[in-house]
Amino acid sequence: METINVTFDDGVCTVELNRPHIHNAFNSGMIAEITEAFSEINQNESLKLVCLKSTGKSFSAGADLNWMKSMVDYSFERNVLDSQKLGEMFYQINKCPHPVLGKVQGSALGGGVGLVCVCDHVVASDEAMFGFTEVRLGLIPSVISPYCVSKVGESQARSLFLSGSRITAKRAYEIGLVHQICPYNVIDSLFEQTVADFLKAGPVSQKA
Repeated sequence: METINVTFDDGVCTVELNRPHIHNAFNSGMIAEITEAFSEINQNESLKLVCLKSTGKSFSAGADLNWMKSMVDYSFERNVLDSQKLGEMFYQINKCPHPVLGKVQGSALGGGVGLVCVCDHVVASDEAMFGFTEVRLGLIPSVISPYCVSKVGESQARSLFLSGSRITAKRAYEIGLVHQICPYNVIDSLFEQTVADFLKAGPVSQKA
């Protein structure tokens, strides 16, 4: 894998986005690798839990702008195909039979918030910022919208989708986008504690 790190440790799989130089923005390569990783994870019955995290200061800035610029020359059919591939990535994470815990140490924007929305539980740094910023680029958050509406509700989604404004971790917690917030310097320990709590549950009942 070139854009993500996948590790296994005693029933816990960690999927780590690893493009910190561009804020873990995803392109076609990362989308394919995340989709492949979760396709395999979803069939691994020995796993108990999945951690979704990233390297660097940002969680994910969503789509790589350079990749998006290249789409200007794509045909309509090619753009539809790319959207379907992005949709498959979110679908594979969302249908994961194991609990998916997200650690958001920094900003999650655009499709990055989509990743937050398909996690079952999210721990975020109080320094993190969130935003459905697509509309400010003349786009719509179409692929991630079902998961985001399910996560925060239609009223909040309408406001956030239409404004493109960024919100703080505190606000994200208030609307149910994340479940725990903490200072940046303790997020690792809190996340480890949260993982330990989830591992106390019966994996068969969690899958059911």
